[in-house]
Amino acid sequence: MKFAAATAGMYDAICPVAPTGASGYIETLSGNVVWFAIVMFGVVPVLSIVAMLIGRAIHNPRLSQWGVTGLLVAFVAVILFLTVPGIISSMLGSGCA
Repeated sequence: MKFAAATAGMYDAICPVAPTGASGYIETLSGNVVWFAIVMFGVVPVLSIVAMLIGRAIHNPRLSQWGVTGLLVAFVAVILFLTVPGIISSMLGSGCA
């Protein structure tokens, strides 16, 4: 109990800050990741549907299965892409204000 009371205000002053000049690189990297994800969300479903159609046409159940799996993975990835940033920002809060 004494330890908790003694260290209660100790961590209030800790405020992590990116090094000087790093914000440009971080924004560039974040932008590239977001654009890659957006492109993948457009390409993967199309390729998955094509794989399903070709698998059905040439009677290859494995190719059809891969197409369905790719479509489901893309759908789950879109849901996570839309929900995880909100969850993380709500957990982290506004940071140091």
